[in-house]
Amino acid sequence: MNSVQRIGELRLHTQDGVIRLNEPGHPSQHSRLTPREFVMQKVVLDAESIRLLGSRENARLISELHSVRSIGGKPRSVWLGNPAWAPNLGASEESDDYVFQCMAGKEEAASVGGWHQLTEKDYATFALMAEFARAGHRCTPVVEQHLRRHPAWLALSFLPDLSKVAACGLIAAIGDPRWHVDSAKPDRHTKLRAYMGLGSRPELIENLLSGKFPEDLALAPRLKARRLQWVLDTWTGGDYTPPAQDMVGPDGFLWRVYHSVASNKTGFRGMMRACNVFLRFLQSVWLDNLTKAREYERVAKRFRKATTAPKTLKVSRMLPCRTYCPTLFVPEHFFHLKAEVEAWKQHVARCHDRESQ
Repeated sequence: MNSVQRIGELRLHTQDGVIRLNEPGHPSQHSRLTPREFVMQKVVLDAESIRLLGSRENARLISELHSVRSIGGKPRSVWLGNPAWAPNLGASEESDDYVFQCMAGKEEAASVGGWHQLTEKDYATFALMAEFARAGHRCTPVVEQHLRRHPAWLALSFLPDLSKVAACGLIAAIGDPRWHVDSAKPDRHTKLRAYMGLGSRPELIENLLSGKFPEDLALAPRLKARRLQWVLDTWTGGDYTPPAQDMVGPDGFLWRVYHSVASNKTGFRGMMRACNVFLRFLQSVWLDNLTKAREYERVAKRFRKATTAPKTLKVSRMLPCRTYCPTLFVPEHFFHLKAEVEAWKQHVARCHDRESQ
């Protein structure tokens, strides 16, 4: 999608409670209206399109834009960009036009973190993000309602020891799984793992497992440690004591990963491996739920047809492909045990039954 600014296009950003507005050919403006009041302004409703970064600072504004558009159909289109384009987002030295400059010239595909239009599933993320922050990082009934409607809930609700509070923090930290896809190697999950603190600093997870949050670190590594704690607490429920291997059910596949890795007395190697698998599971299912189901394709298959002639005749015919999967997440390729695959399929069926009621 070409990101050259056109007439009728607005670029927005929220910083310290102030909404910044950038129109073509005009200097940036500031508004101290609340997000709900701001989205009702004529300049917003009449815009051909609106672009803003999908950051936590903009979560409330994005939620209100979706709400007003779902009622009246305006603004016509809202485009979300990757917050990583503005690495100094939120810094005190950030200039008025810094974010708008970072938004220019971005041409990546949506599937690898480029611009994409705001959808109902995006709204679930930013409504959750905004309510979770407003609730002081507590899982209130309103927050839980957004969590249960979220496209990542299918994966999260499969975990037997799920912490809903940590899950909300984890979703808010990730934002959108497409922003953490490596454009050169989209099948790899290293970009998300590094962002969540599972990179080259094993001491982070060792400190967290021993109950010592590294408050003395600089801001960037401290934020990374906080994200890593969300990861740990989401699937363990905040209790890092592993259950006995014979007590783990089919849905406890992450504890089986933990037990399968040789670990020292603190168990950090097993935890690190389980966290890596958990993030791969979460990102894969989340991406799958953001993608439309694919239809089976017909493919050309060649075969030999016997004839009365001395030579056989080669014939091509279009046949349904039997190895083509309509979903991005294939449980048979992810889980190692048949019991885990069956447990997942039953869980998906139950979730779909509840949605259809």
